[in-house]
Amino acid sequence: MKLPTKTARWPTFLCAILLGHILWGSIRIPGRVYGRRMDNIERYLESGAPAYHLGNNHRQGARIIEKLLAETSPDAVILWRGEWKGCVEFVPLLIAPRLLVEDWRVPADARQFLDRPIARGELAPGLAGSFVLIGLGDSLDLELR
Repeated sequence: MKLPTKTARWPTFLCAILLGHILWGSIRIPGRVYGRRMDNIERYLESGAPAYHLGNNHRQGARIIEKLLAETSPDAVILWRGEWKGCVEFVPLLIAPRLLVEDWRVPADARQFLDRPIARGELAPGLAGSFVLIGLGDSLDLELR
């Protein structure tokens, strides 16, 4: 009887490690991956899209988006300026069907752009004008034009 050599044991050893890895992963997937995903979905449904995406430790601005959604018509144009990367990247999908347009593209005295009204409102009693969303990277601000 011939004993297996060291080189003949390697394929068996590698197959055993691979099988163990696949088995360990298949045991962990339901609890870790699906459970975590279900927690994220539940948090999204409870808080709403603006708070889920822009109301956390990394990005701030959910209250501003909620104010714009509540006070502007669905066909409005919302002006913006500042840094695109960060919070502003989320805004177009959060405010849809409203349009997000850079403020320099719209004349200062304009009331409409692309046959849509420019979003207007008040920030404080007596302070009314066109809303301008300001991108500050990891947060948003709202000003009047």
